[in-house]
Amino acid sequence: MATYALGLVIAAVPLIFGSVQNNVLAVWVTLLAAIALHCVWRHVCGLAVLAGFAVVICCWLLVVTLQLIPLPPSLAALAHPIWRESSALLGTEPTARISAVRDLPSIAAGAQIANTLALFCGICLGRSRWSAALLLEIFAWSGLFYAVYGIVSFLAAPDHVLWLEKVAYRNVLTTTFINANTAAVYLGASALAWLLLCARSLRLREVSRRHIIRALFERPSRRTLICSVAFFLTLSASFMTGSRLGTSTTLLVIAGGALSYYRVWVRSWRAAAMAVVAIVGAAVLLSSVLGGSVNARFDTGGLSGGGRAEAYRSTFEIIREYPLLGTGLGTFRWVFPEYRSREIPIGGVWDRAHSTPLELAAEMGLPFAGLIAAVWAAVMVALARAMVRRRRDRVFPVMAFWAGALGLLHSLLDFSLQIPGFSISIMVLLGIGLAQSSGASDRLSVP
Repeated sequence: MATYALGLVIAAVPLIFGSVQNNVLAVWVTLLAAIALHCVWRHVCGLAVLAGFAVVICCWLLVVTLQLIPLPPSLAALAHPIWRESSALLGTEPTARISAVRDLPSIAAGAQIANTLALFCGICLGRSRWSAALLLEIFAWSGLFYAVYGIVSFLAAPDHVLWLEKVAYRNVLTTTFINANTAAVYLGASALAWLLLCARSLRLREVSRRHIIRALFERPSRRTLICSVAFFLTLSASFMTGSRLGTSTTLLVIAGGALSYYRVWVRSWRAAAMAVVAIVGAAVLLSSVLGGSVNARFDTGGLSGGGRAEAYRSTFEIIREYPLLGTGLGTFRWVFPEYRSREIPIGGVWDRAHSTPLELAAEMGLPFAGLIAAVWAAVMVALARAMVRRRRDRVFPVMAFWAGALGLLHSLLDFSLQIPGFSISIMVLLGIGLAQSSGASDRLSVP
């Protein structure tokens, strides 16, 4: 039942505008917390997993607590100057706080809590191959559902997302997300899942190189046909979002996933060169056939966009002034106007830094951001080692590594990992990959 409950979260979390509203997110946090408590109660998780999560959670609680509480006079130097200035203007006693907005860190904490719980649940339940396979299938089918819905809704009502009229992205597909860039990487991760499921159904590793074409096109199974059609639909929907960065990173991770899954065929330089040429050709062909809106955005906007480089420099200024504990979780939109560069176009509101690592460092300080970076590095190294060493069930670490790489690469220049509808699913996949990378996983059933 815990596996089915986690599958429900994976399937439904993108449904209501990517679950960015706190009332919707609270439902998923509650359900994920119940699943996590079940895992602890039933001793599904190991002590090492609990210890690792305990360290990160304690550091997170320390930072958020310090941002919330009034500081004693001895620590008043760490407080945001807005409290001293407002107290002087109002003629009241100064209340020193680290957060630039009172109580906001506790309100904005939902997404980070949900991501942590999703990763924990993925690690615990992903130790069973049955659960890991089921959750991967649920993610793939959910992505296909949102791709088909997005295509149909784009053709029928392109200016609406669900029942609301779009404010932006009126001429591109966004499916149930508000932001087209997040929709692009979510659909791209789904396309990667379908590609790997298709590859597993073909069992090409058991076929000699001379008979690849025959294995691909001679009497394919129903499963292979379904996976191929689903891959085409999800990838087409990703291109229809018009996201330059989203589609570029999607093509990159799909190529990386395919090479990783069939790495036994590219041991020689000649084979590697042929594989690279084939992948580049396929990428160019797909971009030409499916990427009309993406190519148009490249033609008009190039590789850069909308003053992001200047915004990053302004964010670095915030980090330079508040390096230890930041300005408070969730306060970027309130602090950024003071540091906004004059080179940034005047149109629009910068409520996010468009770089998750920079925003994390600005809001929670460099030490905590460094801790999270170290955790991500350890996770990716463990998954990379599993991709190299595993012979059976390689689909799980391959999917986890490249889905995580998709989220990481995209979030360096955008904020997809800050949208629960995308990040929760990715965290569950990362947990499954880590669980199946260890020797403690249930080595039965799924080939």
